[in-house]
Amino acid sequence: MLRMSWSTFRDRWQVFVGAIVTVCLGVALVQSSLLTLVSAATAKIPPGLSAAEERALRDGYDGAVALLGMTMGLAAFVAIFIVSSTFAFTVAQRRRDLALLRLVGAGRGQVRTLLVGEALLLGVLGSALGVLVGVVVMRLQAAMLDAFGFVPPGFVGEWRQWVLSVSGVPASASPSSACWPPPAARPRYGRWRHCATSAGRPGS
Repeated sequence: MLRMSWSTFRDRWQVFVGAIVTVCLGVALVQSSLLTLVSAATAKIPPGLSAAEERALRDGYDGAVALLGMTMGLAAFVAIFIVSSTFAFTVAQRRRDLALLRLVGAGRGQVRTLLVGEALLLGVLGSALGVLVGVVVMRLQAAMLDAFGFVPPGFVGEWRQWVLSVSGVPASASPSSACWPPPAARPRYGRWRHCATSAGRPGS
């Protein structure tokens, strides 16, 4: 089934483009916001400033941290919601294919393995692209904070290796949305029970 997941993902990549782009943008925004937030929170005040200048610089950094924290939280929530909804919609579009798999004898667990494999491939590819795009977005965020006066000129976010473990949070929504197959992939016990009952009636 895992090999079939890769084959389906490769042959029908057009169906997954929207979900991949969503994962990419979500990972990029969460990663860039987190790195810029940490850089602003740990920025050092240069020596030689007056008390008023130092206070103004600290207030600017505090404002940047608050703004980036709200941006990161909103981005993570929206990304997880959109990623799960997008992948669920992608699965719903393939109800007929999944029903055919059930018809030829594929078990419920096999269908679920197929969907989870596709979701993992989608998440890995989207996250990898998002990490690269996030570096560009981080520079744009630093430029915006500079333009709004939150940070001094020349401020840039610093790259940190541990952010790679956090960047996959939005992508984790795609495997979770694939945990349960759509109705077409589930056994319809109610219909079978009805057929069995009808078959046992006299004169049926």
